[in-house]
Amino acid sequence: MSLETRGVIKYDPDAKAGEAEYVIECKQLDICQEGSGDIESDIETLTEKVRAAISEEFHIPPCDVELVRYSMSVIFDVSAPVHKTLDKFAKEEESEKVPE
Repeated sequence: MSLETRGVIKYDPDAKAGEAEYVIECKQLDICQEGSGDIESDIETLTEKVRAAISEEFHIPPCDVELVRYSMSVIFDVSAPVHKTLDKFAKEEESEKVPE
């Protein structure tokens, strides 16, 4: 028998005071806790939490939980100087470069 569950590791630099910037979640198993920001240790933490939750949910001894695949989604915010359009910002940056 195989059971697939999904987890998420989120980073929010704009987290409000008292909230964690890094969060580990697996909504299917009601797992939600602060993360460390180290992707490898957060994956390991999530793996162990999933193992424990599956064991508790199905009343079985701890079972093997294997990371099958993961992906990373990254969102960037590009900011330019105030009162300048991005095309003007790019031209100024190029003119400020010193030839090597």
